[in-house]
Amino acid sequence: DDDRAAAQYRLAVDRLGAAGFRGYEISNWAQPGHESRHNLVYWERRPYEAVGPGAHAFDGTTRRWNAARLEGYLGALAPADGGRPRLPPCGFETLDPTAMAAESVILGLRTDRGVPLAMAHEPPLADAFGWALAAELLDVTGDDRIVLTTRGRLLSNELFVRLV
Repeated sequence: DDDRAAAQYRLAVDRLGAAGFRGYEISNWAQPGHESRHNLVYWERRPYEAVGPGAHAFDGTTRRWNAARLEGYLGALAPADGGRPRLPPCGFETLDPTAMAAESVILGLRTDRGVPLAMAHEPPLADAFGWALAAELLDVTGDDRIVLTTRGRLLSNELFVRLV
């Protein structure tokens, strides 16, 4: 249940922190210098390429994904009729500036680096910032960054839905 999951999360925060692990992202801990470079690419909105069935790609504004079924993927690359290979079937979405702004805030807040305090005055965070501070979901660090508190990590979706 939710209460048990929250208690286990708090225990993980305490024990992993005491053992020298850093919660560098809501659901990931690592010893300093051993963070998952793969996951950080997503949280930092850096470009990545799709290779293989079901793989996803992102170039900063457009997200693409390959068909998940192996048959269709291979059928495009090596057509059974001996025809010319083509790109596997895929889908895509192009993010508008509003979606990109919300995504930047949400993904930034997932990390322990958070987002610059200046973002508190810009959409989409501006409308939710005071509420989230009052609800003890956010904290402002000494170097002027907004980060989720442990409570904020547990209730992050409550904030994130207000940002989209």
